[in-house]
Amino acid sequence: MSTYQFETVATPAGAFIGWHDTPGQVVTGKVVDYDQQGGQDFAGHVCPQVTLELVEPASSFNKAGDRSDFAAGEFVTITAGQANLKKGILAARPEIGDILRVTHSTNAKTANGTAKIFEIQIARIGGQQQAQAKPDVSLNPQAPAPFPGAKPTQQVPFMPNPAAVQAEAPF
Repeated sequence: MSTYQFETVATPAGAFIGWHDTPGQVVTGKVVDYDQQGGQDFAGHVCPQVTLELVEPASSFNKAGDRSDFAAGEFVTITAGQANLKKGILAARPEIGDILRVTHSTNAKTANGTAKIFEIQIARIGGQQQAQAKPDVSLNPQAPAPFPGAKPTQQVPFMPNPAAVQAEAPF
């Protein structure tokens, strides 16, 4: 028998975002998880996946065009399987804490049909908060920074105290 006192954790349900064929859909949220290779497109190829905590209401659409609405504070996942969306998410390099806005801005005719074109916007908040939270411990300005975004401290040349210099022992 266990003597541990467990508490039940409420796991957010979350949902995947499906993109409507008509431009104008917008999804804006705080990045809570990002994996460049965490998703799979419809052909089974690896693609980026990002999970957001919505900061604005958003909608999702299934293949039949049925709409699901989500309120701010809910969790949604975007699997960036479409070529344009994949390129945009990879270029954005979101970090946990960043605010990401994905807009289905237009459609474009291609040799294979119609492609959805996305506009990606990012407010880089996550990395800045992490960098400010960590102290700068580098003593050598030529040494690599201890973490991304760190600025090395200035190296102070050693100046011995003349009064502390000891005379050489006679031999």
